[in-house]
Amino acid sequence: MRMESGIHGKEQLILLPLTPQLFQLRDEAQLPSGDHAVVLSGLIAIDPEGTIGAWVSNPDSDIVHNWEIVQPVGPVWTKLRQVSASVSMAGIASKNADETDHLRWLINKSSWFAILTPGGVRIALAIDLAIQGFLSGWLSLAYHLVATGDLTQMPSSDEVSAILG
Repeated sequence: MRMESGIHGKEQLILLPLTPQLFQLRDEAQLPSGDHAVVLSGLIAIDPEGTIGAWVSNPDSDIVHNWEIVQPVGPVWTKLRQVSASVSMAGIASKNADETDHLRWLINKSSWFAILTPGGVRIALAIDLAIQGFLSGWLSLAYHLVATGDLTQMPSSDEVSAILG
């Protein structure tokens, strides 16, 4: 089942210095680095019904429920070259832990893909979750990524996680 989500709070974006270059890979392929490199982290709030969290409402705690989250993150890119992304648990809860026989919260798989947006592409995180246990809930996920390519525009001072001046 597909769950709704959104960015919780402000993403933390760090620009890295990068001298554009062309990497020669072992198999003769070439990979241009692009003009920009960013480090990005943040929280994804799982919020399917405008409430905090997604909860298992089936009282049969033997059933494992599989949910999918697709969340666009970060700035808009003209060209996206490389992405290394990871996702982890940030918030889980159980409203019935004393009575539930089986509890489980797993990130089965996480990956990324580029989605078309006005002005370029953005990184979208695709996350497959598993949950088990009556009234168990996923509240949030944490993500961290490094990406290189060509940004459509530089971020504003508001968007970077930095002390300016």
